[in-house]
Parts: sequence; C-alpha cells; structure tokens
Amino acid sequence: MQAPHESQRSGATWIALALLVGLALRVFEAWESSLWLDELHTLFHASRPSVDDVLQSVRNDFHVPGFYVFCHFFGDFSTGAWLRWIPIVFTLLVAWPLVALARESRGGERCAIAVAWFYALMPYQVHYGAELRPYAWLELATAAAAWAAFSERGSKKLRGAVFFASVVLGMFTHVIMALAVLAIGAARLFVRGRERLGLPVLIGIGAAAVAPVLPWFLWFHSFATQKREEFVAAAGEHGVRPQLLREVRDLPIRLVEPYMGSLKGPWATLAVVGFGAFVLVVLALVWSAWRARRERLASGESSTDPLFVAVVIFALVQFAAITVLSIKSWDRVPLQYYIGMSWALPFVLAAWLASVRAERVRRALGVALVTTMLAMSVALAGGESREPYREAVAKAREWGTSLAAAFPEHPPVYTSVLAQPSGVFDHKLPYLAYGADLGAVEPEDVPSATHGDFQRPVIVIRRALALEHPKWAPITTGRKLVREERLHDRVWVYVFAPSNP
Repeated sequence: MQAPHESQRSGATWIALALLVGLALRVFEAWESSLWLDELHTLFHASRPSVDDVLQSVRNDFHVPGFYVFCHFFGDFSTGAWLRWIPIVFTLLVAWPLVALARESRGGERCAIAVAWFYALMPYQVHYGAELRPYAWLELATAAAAWAAFSERGSKKLRGAVFFASVVLGMFTHVIMALAVLAIGAARLFVRGRERLGLPVLIGIGAAAVAPVLPWFLWFHSFATQKREEFVAAAGEHGVRPQLLREVRDLPIRLVEPYMGSLKGPWATLAVVGFGAFVLVVLALVWSAWRARRERLASGESSTDPLFVAVVIFALVQFAAITVLSIKSWDRVPLQYYIGMSWALPFVLAAWLASVRAERVRRALGVALVTTMLAMSVALAGGESREPYREAVAKAREWGTSLAAAFPEHPPVYTSVLAQPSGVFDHKLPYLAYGADLGAVEPEDVPSATHGDFQRPVIVIRRALALEHPKWAPITTGRKLVREERLHDRVWVYVFAPSNP
C-alpha cells in the first residue's frame, strides 16, 4: 500500500498528464475550427480603439465587459483566432478548484485523478475551453466560488477572499454568475459544517461582490426580454418555438457532446459511436456505484458524502434557473450558459467511479470513460466548424481571383450579409478576420445601378438572413444570382452580376 505522500505524488503525475492531453485537445480544436459569428463579435469589441470604446460597444451588445476589455489589451482582428489562447489558459485553471474539491471528497486522490481526466477530455469542455468567448472565465469563477463555499480545508480567510474574488470575476464576466451564487447558497442550506464558511458569511461576501453589478443585471434582464423579439425580427429568424423544444430535449446529450449531429463525414460517425459507448459505460458505472453504496450501508458505513451532495444540489439549482430564465428572456436555451455548472458532471462521474470498491472494475470503467470521451473530443475538433467563415472567405477569394482574371476591368466587390443584432456589428466581419486585404464593404456600400461600378460582380457571404430581407436590397436590386455554394447549414457564398450587362 502506498504512503499518503507517495499516493499524492503519483496522483499529481496523472493529473498533470491529463491536463497536457486536455491542452492538446483544446489546441487542436482552436487550430482546426473557424471562428464563428460570436467569436467575430468578440474581435469586433476587442478591436475598438480605446477601453471606453470597448465598454460602449459591449453595452450595445448587452454583455458584461470584463473579458472583452482583457482581450482588447492582447489583440484584435489582425490577431484573430490566435487570441483563443486566452480561454485555453483559463479553462485549464478550472482544474485547480475541481481537483481540490475531489481530494476533499470521500474518493480522495482517486477521485482527483478521475475528475482531472474527465474534465480534460469531455467534449463540451474542450469546445467551450477553446472558444473566444467569456465562458472559460465564467466556469473558473463558478468552480472557484464553489470550492471556497464547500471546502473545509485551509484558512477561512483565504477561502473567503477566493469566494469574493471569484464572484467579482464572474459578475464582470457574465450575468449568469448571479445564478451560480444563488445555487451555491441553496446548496449550503442542505450542507453544513463547522469548518466551512458560515452561510451568513457567504451571503455577506456574495452581496458585497454582486451589489455593484446588480442594478445593471436587473436592467439587462428586463431589457433583453423586451428586445429579444426585435432582434429575432431584425435577423429574420421567426418561429423559434420548435427550436426551443429541440434544444430542451437535447440538453442532456449536448452537455457532453455539443455538436454531434453537425460534424459531418467520418467525424460524425466517430462522435455518434463514441457517445453511444459513453452512455453504456455510464450506465455500468451507475450500477456499480449503486452496488457500492448498498455494500457501505450493509456494513454500517455512511453513504452520504457532503461534498457530493453540495455539488449535485448546486448543479441542479443552477440548471433549473438557467433553463427557466433562458426560456423567459430568449425563447431558447443557449448551450453556453450552462458552462457555470457543467464542471459538476465530471465531478459526479469521478465520485461515482471512486466509490467502486473492486479495483479491476474501477479501472476498466475509468479506461472506458477516458477512451469514449477522447474519441468524442477528437471527432469534435476534427469535424466541421460551427460556422466556417474561414472557408467562406477562402471560397470568396478563389472566385474573386477567377473573376478578376477574366474581367480585369470589373474586379469583384466583396461583402457579407449576416443574421445578427441590427445596428451593432459590421457585416464584413468574416473578411476582417480572414481577408482584410480584399477590401470588403458593408451591404449598403455596394455600388447601385446609378454608380459607375455597378458592372462589377458582387461576392457575398451569407449567414442565414433570408434573401427577401431588406438588407439584401442594395445587392439584389438590378442583379441576378449567378453562382452559389452552401458551405454549412447557415453559411453560403454567392456571386451576383447585373441582370442586364
């Protein structure tokens, strides 16, 4: 039997290896996938000339400014996807509170090793850990706040400081942090302990951290609910109720593998097979953990792990609150909003695995879970991008080069028409990220029939917005569609030419 310090040293090696594999997967995801629209919006905010301009830009988009101001100091559209190093670094930091909670749980070092591997490999974590959005920050804030509230180890002053700093970080990252604080408080109503920070202390610290942002949060919730229909109308995306029903139905699957159905080709097959195997392994794990619990009860041992109970209550309360508020405010359930409780899933799986007494069974289940998660994450990173604007700009460049060679007197005009909040963002964002040299213009700046450049063909990247929408009028008036290619369910590339050349 290993001495405790030897076991922890061996555990640290396995944890470090898990994080290296997780880092490789996130880098693979960041390298392979194109920036999608929300990430282009991040670059749009970050590229404003000053911090004041960033703050105003973010306010127009109804977001909290912390992450975007941070990105502003490190890059802009010229940096592009390389800025994904920011979420990648911060998502790996989430392992610190997760491992600390696991070591303090009944599973000890065994649980800590398992949670590091499951967190590193779970496809949902890989995807949002490499996305240029504030969600890695939000997850770090919620996990660290939960550790500070649920832990019984170390200095109470340190835990109080971590809780305060985590809530402040979270509130200046995303308004969903307020729901995480609520969920932590709900969990502490059921899980007490003399060495934990007292619930009144947590309430006081949380109130002090949330108070400066609370008025803005209440305004945001009211304004977002009011304006949602206006945004839907501006984007031409009506009839979202069936989408809402599908999103609610698919939530349990997508919190593990977020885009299994859209990866295309062999990657989609690998994801489906991996997920099917994952479900079977989880069922076997639940059965094994249930048997282990019965054995503990039969031998007179306590079957309750307070940390496990706290994490489960926290996750369930936050899940329910996010779902209800998302439906009420947006008429949909954005998958990324669940990032603040998503780390609970690797924790629960690791706790169940650590509870299995038979070493051979425990190892087999652990290897099977790691294998299936790795397969799903590789499929996610290798499969089709969420919205392939890199490929769309490359296609536009290819067609434009051919047209310029064939008709040098009428070089093409490049533009985009994107379904997005009206009046907030430019439409030429894909070109700013992947083809700034092409000199793309906004749709309203495309030459009209009275302009001398009207004979120039127009190459357009489209995101979802129907061709009947008024934003298309400067492009389609007096022109006909002569070429098109669908690159994705929501992304097309078109060429328009004068109807009467």
